[in-house]
Amino acid sequence: MTGNKLGVLFTVALLAAAGCGDKAAPAAAPAAGGGGAAAKPAAPAAGGGGAYDAAKSTASVTITVKWAGPKPTVPNKVMSGDAFCTSAHPSPVADERFVVNDNGTVPNAFVWAQDGPHKTLTGYPEPAAFTLDQHGCMYVPHVFGLRAGQSFTIKNSDGTTHNVHAKPSLNKDFNHAQAQGATNTETFAKKERAIQFNCDIHSWMSSFAFVLEHPFFGTTAADGSVKISGLPAGDYTFKVWHESFAAGVKELAGEVKVTVKDGESVTKEVTVADVK
Repeated sequence: MTGNKLGVLFTVALLAAAGCGDKAAPAAAPAAGGGGAAAKPAAPAAGGGGAYDAAKSTASVTITVKWAGPKPTVPNKVMSGDAFCTSAHPSPVADERFVVNDNGTVPNAFVWAQDGPHKTLTGYPEPAAFTLDQHGCMYVPHVFGLRAGQSFTIKNSDGTTHNVHAKPSLNKDFNHAQAQGATNTETFAKKERAIQFNCDIHSWMSSFAFVLEHPFFGTTAADGSVKISGLPAGDYTFKVWHESFAAGVKELAGEVKVTVKDGESVTKEVTVADVK
C-alpha cells in the first residue's frame, strides 16, 4: 500500500473515532451569585442559568405605583338582592377598581419581574399556601399572584351561597357553587396574566389572578407600594398592571427598569397609563 493511501486511511479512522466516541458531559453552570471551587455545581436551567440560591439572592425592590391623570370618582359597590351581603357592610364599600389615593398612588396593582437574571434560573422554593376567600361578599384579595402548578384554596367564609367562576384563556376554567364554609382546591398549570374570577350569583364580585413561573411578584398595598425581595443581583424590567377605571380602556399598565446589587434595597416609582 502506498504512503498516500495509508495517510488517507489514517485520517478517516481519526474522523470516525471523533464522531462515534463518547462525549464528555458538559460542566454544570454555577448557581446564582457564583460559587467557590468546592461548591457543588447546580443543574443548568434553560438559557444557561443555574439553580436559584436564596442565600445569595439578597436584593429587593420597592415599587410605588401612581396614576398621573385626574383622580377618578369612586363609586360604591351596589350589593342588592342578598340580605347577608347588605347586612355585612353597614357602611358603603368602595369599588376596588376605582380606588386612587389623594397623592395619586394606586392600590391593587400587580407588579412582576418580566425580564432579568431570574429568567434562566430554576429550583425556586415552594410557594406558601394561598387562599382566595369570599368574605363580606367580596373576593379577598382582589388581585393576587400564583406560581404555575401551585395548588390554592378557594373558600366561602360568608353565610350565603357563592359561585366562583374562573375565566382563563390558557388554563382550564372552573365554576364552583359554594355553600357557607365550603372549599375547593384548584391549580393553574400555565403562566397567564389577569385571569378574572366572578361570582355568577353576586355580579359585583370580581378578582384577578396572575400565574407566573417565578416568585418575583406582588400586589400594591393600600399605600400603592409593593416590596419584592430575594432578587439575584442584575438588571430587571418590572411590569405593572391595573384594571381600567376609564370607559373604553382595556387596562392600565406601566414599566420600570432597575439594577440591583447583592444586599441592596432600591426604591422606584412608576406611573401607569391607559392601554387601549
